[in-house]
Parts: sequence; structure tokens; C-alpha cells
Amino acid sequence: MEKNGAPATPDYPIPKWAQPFLIKTSVVLVDGKRYVYAILRQEAEPAIPGFVGWPDCTFLFISDKVPVRFRRHFLAHEVRERDKLAGQPGRCLAALQLELAGIPAEIREAYLPYRLAFFGALLLYYRQKPPDDPTLVAELTASYEHLKKLVMGR
Repeated sequence: MEKNGAPATPDYPIPKWAQPFLIKTSVVLVDGKRYVYAILRQEAEPAIPGFVGWPDCTFLFISDKVPVRFRRHFLAHEVRERDKLAGQPGRCLAALQLELAGIPAEIREAYLPYRLAFFGALLLYYRQKPPDDPTLVAELTASYEHLKKLVMGR
């Protein structure tokens, strides 16, 4: 699903802040649609291990520290939450449930705790730096609690 070396194009410019951290761009297929994304060095945001983002649905990116076998699932979550489910209450949890439904059995055991740790780190980050979106912490908390039940219930 990843294709090596998809170049930055005029329709996919790399923002100036990301350029020093860019490793490469690639392509991911989400619900039948191709999305170009950037793989950035973790140093772009050291406070959030394994970060992922799609601010304003313009620049999709992920940390190089996210294991390759997990990346398309992380990216699919971002795309669905910000596009398909945009503005809906419960969008993060709904995107997570779609994401988890597509996790292959052979990676599920490793994926769930990794994803739980990611959401935990994100919540810590936003406790220190409140987000512009007042609903974001509640959205993240719902996903964190759902993952915690899945991980602890094993």
C-alpha cells in the first residue's frame, strides 16, 4: 500500500516547517482513494511519539517511528476522522472503530497497545498545550478509553 518515493508535487507542497524533517513522500489507499503523505523524522514533534496529522486536510504526515506495518491504519484514521466524519460528535472513536476493524489478526496483539500509548501521549500533550478545538480532548479520551478496555480486557 505504501509506494516508495512519491514526490512532492505542485498539488502536494511540503510546508516550510516540515521540510527540514522530510524523509520522503508516499501514497496510501484509504477507502479506495489515494492520498499522498509525508514521512517525517520524529524530531518534528518529539513530545508525541509516533505522531500523525492532517491539519486542515492539506498536509497528511506521519512519524518515521510508526512501524511500517501500522502506518496505513494510522493514516486511514486521520483521513476518515477529518474527511468522512468531519464535525460529527464521536468522530475520533468512530474512526478508531473503522481502523480497528481493518487490523489484520497477525498485528493486532502489537497494534492495540501501541495505539493506546499513542493516544495516552496525545492526551498528555494536550493537557500541557490546550488545543484550539474545545472538543478534541473529549474525542481523544473516548478513543483512549476504548483502547484501554480492549488492551486490558485481553
